[in-house]
Amino acid sequence: MSRTLGRLRRVVGDPLLVPSGRGLTLTPRAREMQPRVQAALAGAVAALRPPTDVELSSLRREFRIRAKDGVALSLGAPLLELVAREAPGVRLRLLPEGEEDSADLRTHVDLDVGELPDPLPHDVRAPTLREHRMVAVTRAGAGFAGAPLAPERFAALPHR
Repeated sequence: MSRTLGRLRRVVGDPLLVPSGRGLTLTPRAREMQPRVQAALAGAVAALRPPTDVELSSLRREFRIRAKDGVALSLGAPLLELVAREAPGVRLRLLPEGEEDSADLRTHVDLDVGELPDPLPHDVRAPTLREHRMVAVTRAGAGFAGAPLAPERFAALPHR
C-alpha cells in the first residue's frame, strides 16, 4: 500500500496524507480531490458490477433477428406472441438470410439463427442451439434402405 501511496504522491505532486497525532490526515489538496476521486471510484465500481436483471415489461428496444425463412416461419409467431405478452415495448424485426457477414453482428443484427462464417471474430458468441439430423424416406424394397446415405449417394439416386 505504501508503494501505491508513493506513486500517487509523485503523480499528484502532494503528500496527500500527513502524520497527525497517532494517525494520518488528508492534506488540503487531498481534501479538494476527494469528491472527484469518490465519484470516479463509484463509476468504476458501477461499471464492474454485474448487470441487474432487466424488467421486461419496461424494456423499449428493437431486436433484429436474421434467420432462414423456415426458422422464421416456425419460430416467428410463437416468439412474437411471447414478446408481445412479456415485453410489450420490444419490437422484433425478422431479417432474411443473405450475404452473411459476421461484422453485421456488431452493427445490423442482434441475433443470427443459422450457420455463421468461420472463423468468427473473438467477440462473437455462437452457441449451438440445435443440431438437425437428416432422414431419408424410401419405399419398401428400394434396395438401399438401412445403409448410410452420404449426400453424394443421395444425389445420385432416382427421385420419383
